[in-house]
Amino acid sequence: MKRKIVIATAVAALMAGGTLTAFAATGSDDDRTPPAAKVTLTEATDAALAKVPGTVESADRDDDGKGDWEIDIRTSEGTEREVRVDAQNGSVRVETGDDHADRDDAGDDRDDAAAAAAAKTTSAQAQAAALKLHPGTVTDVEFDDARWEIDIKGNDGKWYDIDVDATTGKAVS
Repeated sequence: MKRKIVIATAVAALMAGGTLTAFAATGSDDDRTPPAAKVTLTEATDAALAKVPGTVESADRDDDGKGDWEIDIRTSEGTEREVRVDAQNGSVRVETGDDHADRDDAGDDRDDAAAAAAAKTTSAQAQAAALKLHPGTVTDVEFDDARWEIDIKGNDGKWYDIDVDATTGKAVS
């Protein structure tokens, strides 16, 4: 499809007497599918928490083609740290700086951080509850509005969005 659009654009430019610059479109980094993870999300969060103790606020695979696990942890001091875990070998790297902080969302982040720290259900417990509802592979975990939002690629090949109440631990699709 992209090739047809490029060819049609080139023909139109030539017919209009314009200049044509040739280029090759191979897709953006975001179009690449990362290889299957050898390190599970649970193993990645455990490794990240061993390096940076605190509360996991979110975890998902990076869409850069390599597919490292990106895990956001709120420390007991209240700072947010991003930890990257290699999805193939489990090596852990703590990101420096606060590249993903947005000052406009600082108040919401503090509220979510306080709620996540006070939650009776941990990230690991929420994942277990979600997997009981829909067995498969957890691909994304995020704490938002007093609940864990969990994405699962089910064993049946379907995708599921599961919410787990942070107080009761009850999972619902």
